[in-house]
Parts: sequence; structure tokens; C-alpha cells
Amino acid sequence: MKKSSLYCLVGGACLLASTSLTLIASGVENSVKGDLESTTNTNSNATLLATASTLDTAPQSFNSNETIYLITNPDGSVSKSFVGSTINQSSEPIPVDMRITYVLDGNKISAGDLAGKSGHVKVTYDFAATKYYGDKKVPFLTVTGFLLDNNKFRNVKVESGKIISESAEHIILAGYAISGLGENLNIDLLPTSFSFEADVTDFQLDTTYTFATNEIFADLDTSKLSSIDDLIGQLNQLSSSFDQIIDGGNSLASGLDSALSGSQALQAGLNTLTTGANTLASGAGNLASGAHQLEDGAYQLRGGLEQLVDVDNQILGAISEATSKVTAKYTEIAAQIDRTIDVIRRLSPQTAEELSNLKVELEAKVSTFYDNAYGKVTTYTDGVAALAEGANRLAAGLTELSAGADGLATGASQLAGGATELSLGSSTLVNGLDQLATGSHTLYNGLITFKEQGLDKSTNFANHDLANLTSNIRSSVSAAKSYHYYANPSARSVKFIFKTPSIK
Repeated sequence: MKKSSLYCLVGGACLLASTSLTLIASGVENSVKGDLESTTNTNSNATLLATASTLDTAPQSFNSNETIYLITNPDGSVSKSFVGSTINQSSEPIPVDMRITYVLDGNKISAGDLAGKSGHVKVTYDFAATKYYGDKKVPFLTVTGFLLDNNKFRNVKVESGKIISESAEHIILAGYAISGLGENLNIDLLPTSFSFEADVTDFQLDTTYTFATNEIFADLDTSKLSSIDDLIGQLNQLSSSFDQIIDGGNSLASGLDSALSGSQALQAGLNTLTTGANTLASGAGNLASGAHQLEDGAYQLRGGLEQLVDVDNQILGAISEATSKVTAKYTEIAAQIDRTIDVIRRLSPQTAEELSNLKVELEAKVSTFYDNAYGKVTTYTDGVAALAEGANRLAAGLTELSAGADGLATGASQLAGGATELSLGSSTLVNGLDQLATGSHTLYNGLITFKEQGLDKSTNFANHDLANLTSNIRSSVSAAKSYHYYANPSARSVKFIFKTPSIK
């Protein structure tokens, strides 16, 4: 994200500057060369004092240009400078420093010693911004143009630059660097140097020109960075909202754990209920069977008792009939005894008295026997009748009991079936809750991982790196705007042109 954003930021600057390279490599060379030669001869004693402070934070509409010409040594160090057409003897330092190194076949070599050599050559231009505005360096874009002899340079490669054109005679290439901006932004993605390398025969290099400007950074519109500020605020809000989501995920996991525990207890209870319901159904079936057997026995008892009552009534009738006969016969015998006693009384009064007493005793015993026998049979018969009536009521009650036992058995069987289905359902519920609880913990852990490894890092990056980046970009643009002249306070734009002598 950093890399693409920053290259978008400065890519336009590089392309814009590189479009002027052809001008630098051809037409500008002639015009600048003429200016430098004439100013060297006519203004060698002129001196301009640079203003002590050239920093101004007010927005600038760069419509008045100030051009500083710099003649360098082959290593890039400045030997002479001109402001316009006047030799500059100011103590004001050049805000961008250029250093050039040469390497032949892997060994560093001076420009003078390199002339006329053959081998693999690498030329590197290093740039450093030296002017500060506050704690930020004034950023500069530098572009250097080269005109290479196609007969001497082969297999040309450019780092931080491009080959603009190639013909049978010449290769035109450009290299660019951005000094100061990378340091301001605390990143190392922006090139502060460029180089080209080639296989060379009889090395020589024509005069080169380097163009340096801060104007392209001063013209950047930082108002669009407010969208990044909004993004940072939204990321912070998202992070806060995600904390609430995580709390909800934790509550969900805890609630599902409790539900799982409760469902497991419910399943255990339903298993007990199922066992009890099956036992009840079995017992109710046995009760119904026994009730039916008891009902059958009660009706059999009632029938037997009714037959016994009939027999008792017959016996009672027979006893009554026999008693009547015995009574009648006894009356006859008693009358005969009375007649016999009258006869005997005449013969023996004592014997007659004894017979009379014996008769009385006999009558009493006959009467007692009759009363006892008839009474006991009557009592027994009444008891059997009452027992038969009770047996009848018992049979009726047992009929109702049998019906109730049948209903109980049916209900108990349905209860057992329902309890079994409920137990199976609770088992499915427990398995589902177990999976759901496991999933909720996985979700919770995933939310934590996403926040820690994704959202927190993004939020930290936004609050620190991205916020610092936008702040540093604003500060860098302010630094670029502040440096709008070198020696002439009326200038609204300044650029530097470095002329580096040829190597032959």
C-alpha cells in the first residue's frame, strides 16, 4: 500500500520531469553552454549575497522563475555557480548535493583514469537534500540526461531511469532521483540515486546536464489526504465496534455452553423418564391383566355365592318343614306321654312326677335345638346373601378397575413411546448444541485472531504509519512550498541545472 501510493505520488513528477530530458540533452545544452561561457568571462568579479532566510510557508503560484547554473567537477562537486548570468559568490549552500562515482570491472576509478578504458563500467549519481524547513528537508526531484555513443556502449542497463531513444549512432537515456522526501516520510522506497552500466570500448562521456527542482512537490494538493484521515477514523470506529462483536461472541459461546450443560442434564432426566415410563407401561400392562383376572374371579365368586344362597334357602325350607313335622310328631308324643303319666300317677305318683319333669326337659331341649338350628341356618343364609351382594358390587368395581387399568396401560405405553422420542430428540439437541458451542468457540477465537492479526495491525498501521505518513507528506509539501527562491526574493520558483564536464 505504501509503495503504490508513494509511487503514484511521485510517479507523475518523474514522468513530468523526464519529458524535459530531451530538451536538457540537446537544445538546453547549447543555450546553457553559451550562457555559462559568457558569464564566466564577463562576470567573474560579481558577487551576490544570498538572503539569510529563504523559508516562506505562504502558498505560492510559481509564475516567476529563478535558474541557478552549477558547473561541477567529474565527481559531482560544485566548482562554480551562476545566478542567471552572474557568478554566484554567495555563502548560501546549494540545497541539493550531487556526487558521482565510476566503477570499472568492479573497482572504483576516477573519471580521469577511466577515459579511454574498456570493460564493464558502472556510473552512479547520488543526491542528498540539504535544506531544512523545520524538521523536514526540502525535497528535490533530479533528472540527468546522457548521450551515449552507440559504437562504444553496449548492453546498457539503467537503474532508476530509462532509455528514451536508441539509434544507430546514439543512445539517449535519463536517470532520476528523489532526495529528501524518503527521509521525511521515513521510508526507503524512493530512489536517492540512479546508475547505468554497460560494456564499454574506449570509454568517453559527453557533457551531462542535471535538472533539479522542488516545484513539482510544492504543487501537490494535500487536501485529498483528508480522505485518509477519514479512513483512519473509520478504522478506529470499526475496531471499537469489533470489540463489541467479540464481546457478543464471548457471551454467545458462554450461553451455548450453559445451554449445552442444561441440555445434557435434560437428556439424562429424559433417559430416566424413559426408563420409568417403560417400567410403568410394563407394570400397567400387568395390572390390567391382573385386574381382568380378578374381575373374572369376582364374577365366579358372585355366581358361587348366589348358588350357595339358593342351597341355603332350600336347606332352611327343609329345616322348617322338618321342624313342623317334628313339632307335630312331638305334640302327638307329648299327648301320649301325658296320658301315660296320668296312668302311672295312679300307679306310682313319684314315677309320674319324674316322667313329667323328663317331659319338660325334653320339650326344652327340642325347643332349644330348633331355635339354635333354625337360627344358625338363617344367620348363615343371610350372611351368604350379603356376601353374594358384596361379591356383586366387587365384580362391578373390578370391571371399572379393569377398564381403568386398560386405559392406564394404554397411556403408559404412549408415555413410554413419547419419552423415547423425546429422549432421541434431546440427544439430537445435545449433539446440535455441542456442535453449535464448538462452532461458537471457533467463531470467537477466529474473531480474536482476525482482530489481533488483521484489524489491530491495520488500525495500528493507520494510527501510526499512515497517520505519520500523511502528516509527513503535508510537512514535506510545506517544506517544498517554503523554498521558492535562492537569491532573488521576488522569484516564485527556483530550479538548478548542473553541468558536468565530458570525460575524454
